[in-house]
Amino acid sequence: MNVTHTGIGTADRPDTVVPGRRPAARMPRPRATRPAPAAQPAPAKRHVRPGGPGDPFPLVNATGGAELLRIGAARFARLARVGCFDPVDIRLNRHWVIVWRYPAEELLTFAEQYPALLKGPAPAELRDLLRHGADLRPPRWRRRRTALLAGQAEDPWQKAAALAAVLEPPALDAAVPDAEERSLLFRLRPPLIDGRLSPEQQDVVAPLLTAADPVEAREYCAALLDALAAARAVQSAASAAVRAVRRP
Repeated sequence: MNVTHTGIGTADRPDTVVPGRRPAARMPRPRATRPAPAAQPAPAKRHVRPGGPGDPFPLVNATGGAELLRIGAARFARLARVGCFDPVDIRLNRHWVIVWRYPAEELLTFAEQYPALLKGPAPAELRDLLRHGADLRPPRWRRRRTALLAGQAEDPWQKAAALAAVLEPPALDAAVPDAEERSLLFRLRPPLIDGRLSPEQQDVVAPLLTAADPVEAREYCAALLDALAAARAVQSAASAAVRAVRRP
């Protein structure tokens, strides 16, 4: 019988076990690898403005504002004092120093509209204000803060309480002679500064929370009287409706 030689002996076949010899180890088949997914960029962080929804524009302090406008810190402070831009928030740093914060968007808008104020001498009227010690940051901040709180109020009495929050007791007594209404406004008054403050910290910020200037106080009293008239009208209408329902 003729046997055809294949060139592979019995001992050379990988699937044949020969006594006294270990079978050849089988190499694992390489697995197909998928390409790693491309790294996705992290989403940009959005700054949350106090008391409002997400805002893509951050708040900056005086140092950050000066860097943003590419001016010196002293010039930035002078422009802020005369009311070229208004702070929207205040903080106490670790040294208990007042830190005013401004929306970066508003600073950039100011720079686009008034580039001449960022260099060279200031106009005469601004120099006169500074010479007389003007500092419009506290009243401008109070105006923005009370407007924000009044806009967030859920009823007319809360709106009136937001306006009454910056009045000194004598001015509030004169504007609201009814003791029960004053007590209600006091209970509903919102905090002007977010976060808890120690008694010592409250003493530091207390001058900023009150409209001590007579002209400013009269403006708040007038706005408060309008808000109280609206609140009383709503209360009277509600009381009349309740009485009508209770009638047999």
